[in-house]
Amino acid sequence: MSRRARVRGLVLLVAAGAPFIGAACVSTSSNNAPASFDASQPSLDGSGPRSDASPGPDGASQPLASCKAILGATPGAPSGRYPIDPDGPGGRDPVTSYCDMTFDGGGWTLLQATTGGASDVPFPAVVDSDASVLVAEPQPGVYGSLGVPLVVALAATATQVHIRSPFAPDGGDNGAWITSVVPAGGGASVPIQNLRKGMMLNASLTDGTQAQSDYVGPNAVAELLAFPLDSRCTDFAARGYPSIYWACNNHGGLHFLMAGDGISKWRFDAGTNEALEVYVR
Repeated sequence: MSRRARVRGLVLLVAAGAPFIGAACVSTSSNNAPASFDASQPSLDGSGPRSDASPGPDGASQPLASCKAILGATPGAPSGRYPIDPDGPGGRDPVTSYCDMTFDGGGWTLLQATTGGASDVPFPAVVDSDASVLVAEPQPGVYGSLGVPLVVALAATATQVHIRSPFAPDGGDNGAWITSVVPAGGGASVPIQNLRKGMMLNASLTDGTQAQSDYVGPNAVAELLAFPLDSRCTDFAARGYPSIYWACNNHGGLHFLMAGDGISKWRFDAGTNEALEVYVR
């Protein structure tokens, strides 16, 4: 199946949930110039105006790598589900993920979403390292995740990670989120460095007592993010994606560990799991 046919297949298989918007695409013609945008054209699933670029002169188009790239190519693009191609032409087929184009300037690509429900069956402790999607393509309210290779590819050009409880459909801030800090001197923050290696966001830390300093936001507090490492934190440094964050030895802290453990909650001792989402930009 051609890459273009694959994208169309993704569109035809969209399930109920977040609206499918389409993606900003670049022409694969010889001049590699962005294709023109025509918002009057119908979306590929027939649901309304499309927000992607038209195919180039040769009829082919290439989804962009991330939601940040889509927003850069089409300022004002709405939040919704878009085809993206994180590892580019010649890599894995494009997938569909959710883009938040509102929060803090937009351009956020959803990596993983949980619902907090019984249907959130834990990912295997060791996931298929070549899979593009785990369980389902991620969108708010649907349990699923992008696979490790695509997450690593997205992290390679990202500068921030964002974890939150789901926002309202209008993008309203729910007061339960953290966003990683971009280092003042440039370069990649610790969470991004780890994600680029396919690791849990705090896997490289040997002193977790100040882990909250890597983040800003209402939940960027020691109560939720600090963790005193000791021998009870077995295999802490080896934890890889789709495990997100482990406040080990902090029973009131963030445990976002859907690989093997099946835990998804801001406070480990809070009882049942809750819906959480993790994005990069």
